[in-house]
Amino acid sequence: MVTDVETTLAKTGHDWAAGYRAGVAAALAELDLLGGPHMQGFNAPLLTHVRERIQQLDRRCPPGNP
Repeated sequence: MVTDVETTLAKTGHDWAAGYRAGVAAALAELDLLGGPHMQGFNAPLLTHVRERIQQLDRRCPPGNP
């Protein structure tokens, strides 16, 4: 039997994961804008490092329930 508490916790976890994924996508999109052609070469190593770190941390987060 599934209780309201279990359902609420599952929904909260799913909502958190969805928000987290949206935040990661937004951060990566911002990095793409910063690394666009108009900024070619400007802090490229730093932007690459930040992108790699975000992706590394993202892989550590358990996926949300569909």
